[in-house]
Amino acid sequence: MRITLVVNAFPKASETFIYAHARGLLEHGHRVHILAHSRSTDGPLFASLEGLSVEQIPAFGHEKGRFLSYFLRHLGTFGRAFWQTQNHSGGIVQRLKLAFALTPFLRNPCDILHFEFSGLAVQYADILPFISAKKVLSCRGSAEKIRPLVDPERGVQLNALGPKIDLFHCVTADMGRTMLGFGIPSEKIRVNYPSIDPQKFKPKAIPKPENSESRPIQILSVGRMHWVKGYPEALLAIQNVAKVGFSVQYSIIGQSEWPEQLAFMVQALGLQHQVQLLGPKDSAGIVAALEQTDIFLLPSHSEGLSNAALEAMAMELPVVSTHAGGMSEAIESGENGFLVDLFSPTQMSERLIFLIQNPEERRRLGQNARKTVLEKFTLARQSQVFLEMYETLFPKG
Repeated sequence: MRITLVVNAFPKASETFIYAHARGLLEHGHRVHILAHSRSTDGPLFASLEGLSVEQIPAFGHEKGRFLSYFLRHLGTFGRAFWQTQNHSGGIVQRLKLAFALTPFLRNPCDILHFEFSGLAVQYADILPFISAKKVLSCRGSAEKIRPLVDPERGVQLNALGPKIDLFHCVTADMGRTMLGFGIPSEKIRVNYPSIDPQKFKPKAIPKPENSESRPIQILSVGRMHWVKGYPEALLAIQNVAKVGFSVQYSIIGQSEWPEQLAFMVQALGLQHQVQLLGPKDSAGIVAALEQTDIFLLPSHSEGLSNAALEAMAMELPVVSTHAGGMSEAIESGENGFLVDLFSPTQMSERLIFLIQNPEERRRLGQNARKTVLEKFTLARQSQVFLEMYETLFPKG
């Protein structure tokens, strides 16, 4: 099959799931093309994927040099797109915009057109009827759970995608229920969990040294510096742990500089010696950090299902996570990690303290966590489910 993935940028350190998606499709022998809106500076963090083609497309009227160059190079396809939209009810300017948006899709015909985020499908909603490929949309989290709360029009837009999209890929059953609330037919919803490579993310053969005053308990979070990741509650929880007298080091992988709010909190809470930013890391760097970690912390306010938490689970680390989104579909509290309420640094610190005091429980939960990943969240399983989803769009006979 020829499969086109529509993304914001590729590859991105904060969106390793898209890289994994493309890799899995390529490994199954399919042709994969990426349409990206902007350049990514994270390319050096990823291994190149043989056979993958990536095209960056400028927005209509923006970055005028790139826009004009792209327009002139593909003038013939643009003319075909303009003719194809002749029955559109909009004026000439609207038709020009539609034709320009349609051009890259006509240039790269495919069997499956997969929008990796619902916001992208909303952006291209007007041209979807002019594209013959089967259309798939991934629903992952904030765009479906948070954006409609402050922008009611987004809910209307998601509902309007129902007749235009052939399948809605939801990263959890929780996300599927969210899409039902926007009027998406249940028969169009498919759940396919995020995935990780358990051969890359696996426990270190040599055990970590015992914790002592010279080696504080290592707690790690991985994620972009965005309010939805819940870092203020994490810092309050770490302060609670430190106040009790435990020696801890809390590290965050994501970016190199603190946002103002978090920089102030670290200073005001007196955590300068307990908290550090490790900057962005490639997968090897994340593995190295996880190898030195005792407990993984996911303090998020909202999630689909965190890939970073799955990576930690695959490395036999106990995860303390909030009940955000579909995290309960990966973590059974007390069996392979712990779940705490949203916005609850007190519960978070209580679970951290329990794990600090009980190294045998850390080992037990971590071992169970890896078993969970091997059963439900491998790259091979995810790729197979995607392919089965795609094949249902082309019934045999």
